[in-house]
Amino acid sequence: MKTNPKKKSCQILLVFIMIFASLTNNYGSKTSNNDKCKKIKKIAQKMKEAYDNGNLKGVIRLYREDCFEKNTKETNIKPGKEEKGFKTCPKEMRAKIYHWVVHSYYALDKTGKAEPYLKKLQLLRRKGKKVQYDYWLPIKNEIEKYAVVPRLLFGFHVGFNSTKAHPLTRYPIIKPAYAMETDVYGKEYTAADSLGTKIGFMGEYALTKKLSVVLQPSGILMKYRYKNSLKFDRPGESEPITVEFIHQQTLYYWELPILLKYRKYQYSKLELQPFLQAGVYFRIPDPFNKSKNEVKLYENEEFKDETGTDINELFNKFNGGYCVGAGIHWVTGFRDLRVEIEIIYKHGFNNIVNGNHRYDYKYNKLIFGYYDVFDDMKLSNWDFSIKLLVPVYFKLFRRKK
Repeated sequence: MKTNPKKKSCQILLVFIMIFASLTNNYGSKTSNNDKCKKIKKIAQKMKEAYDNGNLKGVIRLYREDCFEKNTKETNIKPGKEEKGFKTCPKEMRAKIYHWVVHSYYALDKTGKAEPYLKKLQLLRRKGKKVQYDYWLPIKNEIEKYAVVPRLLFGFHVGFNSTKAHPLTRYPIIKPAYAMETDVYGKEYTAADSLGTKIGFMGEYALTKKLSVVLQPSGILMKYRYKNSLKFDRPGESEPITVEFIHQQTLYYWELPILLKYRKYQYSKLELQPFLQAGVYFRIPDPFNKSKNEVKLYENEEFKDETGTDINELFNKFNGGYCVGAGIHWVTGFRDLRVEIEIIYKHGFNNIVNGNHRYDYKYNKLIFGYYDVFDDMKLSNWDFSIKLLVPVYFKLFRRKK
């Protein structure tokens, strides 16, 4: 099928016209914004001249008449409600406008009307770790009544943990045939020979300048171990034989800690801010990773089951507990990035073992292979984490007098 050359030429010409129109529109938009910013700059200069001449009401009038759309209602004459051109101007330029409005209201003894502009000015002033503008110094004492706090932060965290199991009720599968001075069939619980890991996201929302709520959803791998000692009579021998197995459990969970964090801002010149936190956590098994049990004969590396036995069905589908911890918050000064180092202790509320499956060979493959069933138990662990946080927006809170 042949293409009409004239039709094709018209289509190409139309594309070029659309591209040219788009570029012209963008150029016109930028030119318009530049014109508006020049206008705001002139208004700031006029406000300075009026203030220097003692015409305080003239400063307010310039702001009200030249920074808002015509016929703006009285209730909308406030910072943040200015015309669109004002909002697209650089922060420093807008801050100069608010600067003269604040000075004028204070000179007129109208501190209540000055306060919202003072707050806006503080937020505009905030840039990086420590920045001071020349026009800020005259009202430094007033602005120091407020603390600029990240209202909402998001980030991620990585870390490791050390876990230990605490037996609640013991369930030996073999009972001694004769009286023993010690409970040789009781398991000895310890931490694993390697640490667990965790990774996840987090969000933090400030309730006050010192108190915030933290959510830290994460995937967590925990490990603990126990030694199981079994004694058997040997025909013709006076002493029984003792067989000792080391069981190492690897558990995979999705975890959601909900914490209240108390932090003191501006603690030191290094921007290191210590914090305390406490709360609760909730866990469910990770459906994509199977928890497993690895076994070896005590002090005999030749006998070791490294493949692991699936033990997912031997645990309850939900558990939780309380957590307390502390850490250090560091304001790096690089693009508002914050780094936190925390250590937190977690202790379970409830038994994690599913008693209905304890003696069921369908779910517990350890019964005949290693003469083992799980005790009722709960877990505790120490977590160490490093977090990277970025503030989404800030809020001013008034400091105590």
